Amino acid sequence: MKHNLFSFIHVAACGVLSIGLIGPVQAGSACHVSETGTGNGSSWSQTMDLTTALADSGCLEVWVKQGIYYPTTGNDRDVSFVIDRTVRLFGGFEGTESMLGQRVPGFFPTVLSGNIGDINDATDNSYHVVFVDGTTTNGTITASTEINGFTITQGYGEVTGVAQNTKGGGLYCDGAGSNSECSPLLTNLTFIDNTSRYGGAIYNHGYGAGKSHPQIVNSSFILNNAGLYGGAVYNDGYSGNSSPLFENVTFYGNEAVAGGAVYTRGWIHDSSPYFNHTTFALNVASNSGGAIGGSSSENNPSVVLVTNSIFWGNSAGNTGPIASMNNLDSIFEYSVLETGCPANSACSDTTTSDPLLGSLGDFGGFTESILPGANGSAIDSALAEDCTYTDQRDVVRPQGLGCDMGAVELEAVDDDLIFMNGFEDSM
Repeated sequence: MKHNLFSFIHVAACGVLSIGLIGPVQAGSACHVSETGTGNGSSWSQTMDLTTALADSGCLEVWVKQGIYYPTTGNDRDVSFVIDRTVRLFGGFEGTESMLGQRVPGFFPTVLSGNIGDINDATDNSYHVVFVDGTTTNGTITASTEINGFTITQGYGEVTGVAQNTKGGGLYCDGAGSNSECSPLLTNLTFIDNTSRYGGAIYNHGYGAGKSHPQIVNSSFILNNAGLYGGAVYNDGYSGNSSPLFENVTFYGNEAVAGGAVYTRGWIHDSSPYFNHTTFALNVASNSGGAIGGSSSENNPSVVLVTNSIFWGNSAGNTGPIASMNNLDSIFEYSVLETGCPANSACSDTTTSDPLLGSLGDFGGFTESILPGANGSAIDSALAEDCTYTDQRDVVRPQGLGCDMGAVELEAVDDDLIFMNGFEDSM
């Protein structure tokens, strides 16, 4: 029997994902942005600056041409790309498209970079590359706000100092405070080489009766680092709520002291993230929770929910190469767990058999991913009722008798084509 919270989050997620498929959107309704833009944004020949577009309430949709964008031309580390309203922000354009659907995934990289100072010195980079503010008078941030098709990189938080500046090097999602909410749709994103003390790539802040529930879809977290907790992501539900969704997401090579990829704190209130069709590979914690770490107060437990996912090659210096929780329940279903069911977890329909993962690479879509092996344990083994319609690359699921575990669906091979090619090659 499925847990009620587990099912609720999944149903809510399905509703959210449909928002990202609104369209087709015509170029005339969008503000156009380029690295050198000084125009009014009405077309690709009249592009505007990205910071200007984000501040312009008339830009309900922003199309960003390929290139590298910095929050400031100066060296003020406090400056970020700020999103504090309902807006749909899209990267990945060549700069000729007239409709959103004409973007070619992965061909025209659009980079948001925090490397604002000495290019060879990471310690003078922006504290947060992107700051999503759900606490302002402009209203809360919900899934109507979307960030889609970017690489977010080289944010660098402080080791000590102002608390906010030690969190979320790539993106800080601020939903702190009563009636505040930071729950955008984050899709087709790569977070790579971001560093902070808490949450190297993303910090989800739901403190003080606030909410931070971003929906993170079709994205990758690669080689991010946290000085303490959450190499890629830190979910902070301390006296508030931070229960994000991760679906069709790859976590690769992230590092922290605890929670090599993700750390969740539900102290006093709640933080119950949901992971569906995720792949955790080669994440490292020097102490505990090689892939996922977490803590919660004894009287207010939170729940980490995982289904249809792969955990392989993750490590911890002390305990929990997959997960290590303190008063935090974790539930694993229909997943590959290399070292077996984590301590103090509930597991069902899981396996320790090798999924035969390949190397991280470009296999289509906007982001790099990892393919499961054709004869590995992940193939056709996912729970059908939680199977996504497509994988991280937008490849249709299933390709075989059932959906594959993990972020990527191994594409079916056309036997007739193989036979034909083999026959032709032998002629």
